[in-house]
Amino acid sequence: MTTKSILYAVAGVSVAGGTLGGGYYLLKPKASEETNAVIAPAGNIPPKPSEQDDRLTNPLPKQQKTIQQLFKDESIAPLNTGDGEEDKENWGKLVAKFLESSTAQTEKISADIKANKGSTDNTAANIKALKGACKLLLDKQEGSEDFEKNKQLATNWCTNGSEFLQPPRQ
Repeated sequence: MTTKSILYAVAGVSVAGGTLGGGYYLLKPKASEETNAVIAPAGNIPPKPSEQDDRLTNPLPKQQKTIQQLFKDESIAPLNTGDGEEDKENWGKLVAKFLESSTAQTEKISADIKANKGSTDNTAANIKALKGACKLLLDKQEGSEDFEKNKQLATNWCTNGSEFLQPPRQ
């Protein structure tokens, strides 16, 4: 190889390297363009993750718990909402409390309960209506509309620890 060909090779490599380096530098996005590409448009800014937010470590969405699952976690025993005779006495007390016209009473559950005193069929129908309303409440999930209100209603009308099942205070 001659000296002349070596000089041409070095010059060619230098020109090619300079061209590639210059092109990279000129075509690289500026810092402001790069920042604007990462930031969402105004109004759609995602919330900052909180310390308790585990989206960064666990990308799967959190499973929403029902009121019944929350009661289980809190060791609160809901009344049986099935067709069985279990908790029949407590359901009867709750129906009687529902039919009271006391104004000092807390909010009533939304159930189709009719006052027809003396009929055992009506009591069974009222218990069935109250069980159905409780089943709907116990199946409500966290994050649903009026969740805390529904949870309190379920606590008052659908659990063994209901204040309506406790003996009156003296």
